[in-house]
Amino acid sequence: LFVLLLALIVSAIKKARKKRKEKLEELARLQEQAELEKLMNATPEEQPEEDAGADVMAIKSERSMELRKDIRRFADESPEIAAQIVKNLLKGGDVDG
Repeated sequence: LFVLLLALIVSAIKKARKKRKEKLEELARLQEQAELEKLMNATPEEQPEEDAGADVMAIKSERSMELRKDIRRFADESPEIAAQIVKNLLKGGDVDG
């Protein structure tokens, strides 16, 4: 009876962690989409003024967007590996491979 009860508790904890992780991933995805939509729909007045460093910032922004696309593609192609990486990052561990 104790083993059965223990198994049920462990199972419930795993399900709760999985749900929480999925909610966090969904929230992060929605937040990122909202930020991208906000940037895409921004009027010229809302956009930051360009100065001498604007070109550098544009290059960094482009690179950042490219990296995000690559990460999304990787996560779509191999979700198990991506989940393990996220899990390790959330635990505070290094991703060494």
